[in-house]
Amino acid sequence: MLDKKNITVRRASLSDSEVIYKWVNNKDSLINKLNTKKEIEISDHDTWFRNILNDKNSYIWIILLKNIEIGQIRMEYKKDLFHEVDIYLEKDYRKKGIAKISFEVIQGKIKLNNLRAIIKKYNKNSFAFFESIGFDLISQNNKIWIFEKKYF
Repeated sequence: MLDKKNITVRRASLSDSEVIYKWVNNKDSLINKLNTKKEIEISDHDTWFRNILNDKNSYIWIILLKNIEIGQIRMEYKKDLFHEVDIYLEKDYRKKGIAKISFEVIQGKIKLNNLRAIIKKYNKNSFAFFESIGFDLISQNNKIWIFEKKYF
């Protein structure tokens, strides 16, 4: 059984660039990306990562299990006044409740407004996850589901 006390989250820092670069380029991550079809170049990643760290309205949280980095939750601010949520956990740590616990911890650390998750239609695990943490399905087409969670 998973002990919640062993799960922590911390804000990402510049020193996390390498591990996030590794995660974003894993095949199991790339297959679920909406806009990225191939491996991201390190120079493009470095530019994006520095920009998001400097954005006061966006967040990247590193998920740790017993102080080992196992994933991330990104809340990237978009112009439409919402944060787009992206979650990645290494394969061995999925379906254990870790992402849900981590998301709950983050909710207690920052003030959230509108959150949105855009999920490819075949990704039924993500569909179930976002439903389980209170997101509502607001739109869909033949390729994607769009979920939202409003806090006001």
